[in-house]
Amino acid sequence: MSFSAKLACILVLSALAIHPLLVAAPSPATGAHPSVQQPEEETYNERYMRLRKAIRRGSEEVERLLETSNPAAAEAAVKKWEAEIDQIETLAGFGFRERIKIGDHHFEQGNKTEALRLYRSAKPDSWCGNCQFGQRYRRATRVARVYDSCGCFPASFLLYLKLLPDAMFFGGVISLLWKLWYSWAASILPPALLALLVVLAMRRITRSSRSRKSQSGSQDSK
Repeated sequence: MSFSAKLACILVLSALAIHPLLVAAPSPATGAHPSVQQPEEETYNERYMRLRKAIRRGSEEVERLLETSNPAAAEAAVKKWEAEIDQIETLAGFGFRERIKIGDHHFEQGNKTEALRLYRSAKPDSWCGNCQFGQRYRRATRVARVYDSCGCFPASFLLYLKLLPDAMFFGGVISLLWKLWYSWAASILPPALLALLVVLAMRRITRSSRSRKSQSGSQDSK
């Protein structure tokens, strides 16, 4: 066998011996074996569908607990699902909607203190600026409704007055103007009537005292 033939055999045998090592070697870019399938990143549609599924399941649980008149458990469920949904999207609006829903349940049951607490704890958390603006408007109208039901008309009047420019954007200006007038009248009329009664009473006292003085003077002149 010639020298060139021997050299060719050595190179072939060396290549066959090194080939399995090259195949089993990890990829320098990923550090993993090329045959191992890497987990694909979650697409936008997959993430969106996972978010909608979590929101739907959370809303269904809250509604089911409210139907059984268990608002405390519903509030705990909101906190649980809110923590899970925040891992997907922090501005999904789930916590705001469900807290408003629980507050409405308290208000319908006549528990106005808890309703006011839930309304105030509902923080606008939408990623959309207009939607977040609408969430603030929705929360403020419910807080004003609680003030009206409690007879705190000066506070509701100031809140309605603050919401009047926003109502031109969201609609319902006529309804808000009626509420504004009603809260103003309820705030002004009672003290105005009380002041009128005091004035009339003072005038009556003054007239009676004058009549008594005139009668005593006529008796002295006789």
